[in-house]
Amino acid sequence: DYAWRIGRGLGWEDTPTGDIVSEGRRDGTFLMHPSTMRFREEIWDPGLFTHEGFNQWTAQGAAGLIEKAAATAEERIEANTYRPDGDVRKALDRILAIAEKDLA
Repeated sequence: DYAWRIGRGLGWEDTPTGDIVSEGRRDGTFLMHPSTMRFREEIWDPGLFTHEGFNQWTAQGAAGLIEKAAATAEERIEANTYRPDGDVRKALDRILAIAEKDLA
């Protein structure tokens, strides 16, 4: 998630800060201001390093970091719908066969 956000780049406000403050004061809150809502997307909230309490963690099965990462990877692989064309598929199969042989 963090790499995705960095790759997307950080956006900056074109509206002068004084104008944003004035709008927030007029509306009585900054929480729903567009600049605040956008920055919610910029904050990195890692999916694997969660902050639940011990009781909640054990109630959810007490999964370790590696189990959580493996489950996330499996979900993303299953959700993938991309299928390479014939030549690309053959090249990838060849690379995979070499890697499996080298790692065995």
